[in-house]
Parts: sequence; structure tokens; C-alpha cells
Amino acid sequence: MLRVTGDEAPLSWQLSEYKAGLWIEPTNPYSRDRYASTLLSMGRTDEGLSEITRSVAESPSMKTHEYLKDDSFLRFSAAEQSAVEEGFKQAIARGYPEAVNGLAGFYTKLNRFEDQGRLYEEAALKEADSAKKAELLVNAGLAYLKEAGSREQRAGSETQRVAGKEVSAKGKEQNIEKIRNSESSILPSALTPSQSASASELRAPSSMLHAAAERLFRNAIAANPTDARAYQQLIMILAARKDLAGAKEIISQGIKNGAPALPLYLSLAAAAQKGGSPEETKAALDSAKAEVVKLIKNGESPYTLYIALADGSRRAGARPSAALCGHALAFGEPLFRKTKLRPRSALLEQNCQD
Repeated sequence: MLRVTGDEAPLSWQLSEYKAGLWIEPTNPYSRDRYASTLLSMGRTDEGLSEITRSVAESPSMKTHEYLKDDSFLRFSAAEQSAVEEGFKQAIARGYPEAVNGLAGFYTKLNRFEDQGRLYEEAALKEADSAKKAELLVNAGLAYLKEAGSREQRAGSETQRVAGKEVSAKGKEQNIEKIRNSESSILPSALTPSQSASASELRAPSSMLHAAAERLFRNAIAANPTDARAYQQLIMILAARKDLAGAKEIISQGIKNGAPALPLYLSLAAAAQKGGSPEETKAALDSAKAEVVKLIKNGESPYTLYIALADGSRRAGARPSAALCGHALAFGEPLFRKTKLRPRSALLEQNCQD
């Protein structure tokens, strides 16, 4: 009936129909969201917010709420966004498995990466499964790094804005000085632009977030020592600090713990390239190539390994050789014939045109 009448029917009648539908199916998120929207349209704000919270709490997924799927919630008021957040938190308290990822996605849309990191970290404390725990810890560390990057970007923009004001103020002072010299008039001195924060104050939160991320990656390694992802992130952090010796030590630790060596060497190559160390980049890629040869001898898929090596070489700033691309194509040809697929991987598209 509501679909037939659309929005032309009186709000009070729409409300009664949604209420009747919810009496039959109380956990239907689509009906409850429309019920909440109707209450808000009628000015019954507190009731509407309460229904938003209940709807999200009973179905804590971004996919089951239209306003979360199409990002229209970004135009919500602060109170409406808080109602959505509270719904996810209630679902987490009830132990609904999809609730953590739902709230994490909500925070991502709002660029609230620090809150996202804290959410993952708290979830990891309650997780008993070592693989899931490590994944949550890695996700928490990555969220803190995103927040650090966001703050550094904002700090850079603020520094440029303040510098622009200072240049402008300096120009005004010079003009005033010219007037003083030429007319001997008595004028007030130019005002100094206010500064929001010193450079050290702007850097401090970012450094704390980097430290938190490093701690979480190390905790992830302790939880699941054979997972390469936490080692890879630690390698990037240490290499950014020009601590390549520490990065190599992490690789040795990972290999000793049974983590796959190839992604670790490729991460070191990318990190060394970012740090401006071509010799270390080449050494890491040579180690990666040796690892590929060893894995192929042990019976692993040559095509998959050559693809990984070539893609890692590209990320490290080294164009894969024609021989390497040829190996990938040669070993991939039977697969392509069998599946009738053309080789359209990023490697072959971007690096093997010749």
C-alpha cells in the first residue's frame, strides 16, 4: 500500500502503516528505517533517533540500510550520525559478528580513522582465535597510520595557510613603513597573524599514532607469527625511519617463525626504494628472485610466483625484465587456454607490452 500511494499520503497514515508492518516483522531494517524517517519528518525527533538506533542495532550491516549504502548519511545531522553509531555499538555489545566491520565501515566513510583503530584494537582484545586476532590488530594499526597521514596532511595545509598570512602581513608592514617614511604619520603596527599550533605540537599526535601502529603490528606477529602482513607493515615503518637494518631483522624473524619470505623481501625492496637506497632495493629484489626459484623447485605455481615477483619489482620502481614477463606468459599460457581467458593482469598490461 505504501508503494502504491508513495509520499502523497498523509504522514500520520504512513506512520500507522509502517507501524503495522513492524508489528508483523519487527526486525526488518528497511521498514524500521522508513518508520524512523517518517517520525523525523513529523518533528518527533527523539522517537525517530531512537528508531534509527534500534534499526542499526538489529541489522548492523552497511548493506541493509539505504542511507549507509548510498552515503546519504554524510548529510545527516550530528545527532542522526550518533544514533547510527550507537546502534552499531549496541550490536557489538550483543556479539553480532558483522557489527565490528559495520561500524568500521561507518567510521571509514566519515574519515574517523582513529576511532576505527580503537574499535579494531578493542575487538582484538576479546578475540580468542589467533588468526582473527592478528587480522584485527593489523587493521587497527593501518587505521592509526591513516589517521596519522590525515593529520600530517592537515598540518601541512595549516602551515601553508599560516605562511601565506605571514607573507601577507609582512607585505602590509612594508607598506606601512613606506607610509611612515614618506608622510611621517603615526599608524598602529601591523598585527601578527595568530598561530593555531606549533610545528612540534602538530607532529606529536602523528608520532604517537605511528608508535601505536608499530606496537599493534608487533602484537599481531606475536598472535600469529606465520602471517606475513604484520611483518610487511613493520618493514615499511622501519624503512621510513631509514632503519633498514631493523627491517632486515624483522625479515629474519619472520622467516624463522615460518612466514613466507617472498612478500617480506618485496616489501623491503619497495621500502628501500622509497627511502632512496637503490643498492638495498636491488639486494632485496635479488633475494626475492632467489626465493622464487626455490619455491618453484618445491612445486609451487611458477605463473603465480612470477606475477608476484614482477608486480613487486614494479612497486619497487624496477621495470620487470622481458625474460621475467616471458616466463609469466609461458607458464600462464596453459591456464589461459584452459579457461579461455586472456592474460590481462596488471603486470602484463602495464609492464609487458614489449
